[in-house]
Formats: sequence, structure tokens, C-alpha cells
Amino acid sequence: METVRQTRAGQATVRSHLGGREEQVLRLIADGFSSKEIARNLQIAPSTVEVHRRNIMRKVGLHKVADLTRYAIRNQMVSV
Repeated sequence: METVRQTRAGQATVRSHLGGREEQVLRLIADGFSSKEIARNLQIAPSTVEVHRRNIMRKVGLHKVADLTRYAIRNQMVSV
């Protein structure tokens, strides 16, 4: 049980380190939008979306978009 508490506390800590724009991008990634669609939606360049994606992956320690989606669901950033 202690491991579960530590993991959840760690995820909350990592999530709090994401910037507001990074959280927006993560939610849209988890919703299945492409970088171009996210860029249009947020009125930023697609390359900026890619920078946010890389930063998010680095901060949460994940390497695949599917992992980011799972992360967003587990942290209740998107609804299923």
C-alpha cells in the first residue's frame, strides 16, 4: 500500500511541475488530436506543440504517446 501512496504522490508532484500550456497540450494529446490540430486549436506553431510534447515526456518520464494518454487518464486530466 505504501508503494501506491508514493507513486500517487510522485505523479501529483510531477503534474504540478507541468506548466499550464503543457497541461493543455497533454489533454489534447490524450484526446487524440494531432500536433497540427493542437497547434490550430491553441493558435501556436506545430513545432511549439512538439517542444511541449518533448518537455512533458521528459518531466513525467515517459516515451510514447500511448503512455502520455494513460498518464492523463490516471491523473484525471481527461475523461474516458
